[in-house]
Amino acid sequence: MTIQTPEGHPALTQNQIATVTKRYQKLGDDINAFNSRLIEINERLYEERYLEHVVRSENQTEMCYREYSGVLIQKTIPEARIEIVAGIKEMEKEFKDLTTRRDAAMRELDQLKERYRLQQTPVNEIIRQRAAEQSAKMIEMREQQAQTNAFNKNGASNTH
Repeated sequence: MTIQTPEGHPALTQNQIATVTKRYQKLGDDINAFNSRLIEINERLYEERYLEHVVRSENQTEMCYREYSGVLIQKTIPEARIEIVAGIKEMEKEFKDLTTRRDAAMRELDQLKERYRLQQTPVNEIIRQRAAEQSAKMIEMREQQAQTNAFNKNGASNTH
């Protein structure tokens, strides 16, 4: 990741760069966690809405079983429907709250990107940069070795 100092501000210290990097990574992790939980809730909402639809069309005098902490409890269809609808409302509220929190984290991440002109460097680019740096060091070491060998050779021929 590259970080550039905001215009008109002094260069960032290593601690400031580390703080910005950690915050950026934390926000990314939070957003991923929010998205995972939102997917889970959305799947459960789909199932519960379908169940509510099925229960609504059932004979209202029938009984059904609901699971609570691994135990099946017998309920009337209207009782079960009330619980299902309440559960759907609770999940919808959680979905809305998580969406709000995720969107806030995304806005903060965008602000960090804009303020520090953050750019994620693809892994392939990092590998290419490091390979180029290592190649440059190897060429420099070979040139130094060649100069040392030439010096030793010239020095040895001058002494004879």
